[in-house]
Amino acid sequence: SPEDAEQNAEKISMICNNAIDSIFKIMDVNNVRCDENRYNLIEIMDEAAGEIFVPEGITVKKDYSDSEVWIYCDNRLIKEVFKNILRNAIEAIQIADRTDGEIVLKQICEERYVSVNITDNGCGVREPAKVFRLLYTTKSRNKNWGMGMYYCKKIIHEHFGSIEIKNAKPKGAVVNITLLKLGD
Repeated sequence: SPEDAEQNAEKISMICNNAIDSIFKIMDVNNVRCDENRYNLIEIMDEAAGEIFVPEGITVKKDYSDSEVWIYCDNRLIKEVFKNILRNAIEAIQIADRTDGEIVLKQICEERYVSVNITDNGCGVREPAKVFRLLYTTKSRNKNWGMGMYYCKKIIHEHFGSIEIKNAKPKGAVVNITLLKLGD
């Protein structure tokens, strides 16, 4: 019917637009400016958390050991990393059908590095070793192309950092990001 054809055309258009947006994001990683400006990582994390929709039944807690942690970075891209991980955590909590969902942003400073752990109590990660592979996804291909965590890893590596993911005990997942911090 004409209505079905129109709905299918809209769906195809949405899928294509999402794919194109993802490709442009990956291409944009080549323009990382990680040594031009210094930014407070705490502010970047707070901005990222403030820019995503957190559904009812999910809380985002912050456990920062410092109020200011300065890094050289492309703040726009680092914020995208945090937003992507937070959105994934929200989706994992929703998949687990939790009404007591919790995401914890924990920042730990060491002498030369800052680590950020983002922990959720969602469904966990099916295959942590594959998460950062390009086109790997456990989600529907209608809205997801398996580029998000690949993109995050590429950005963090361009900033001379590391990113890991593992399952948390008793439930959920934890993403650990480590970046070089500026001296005091």
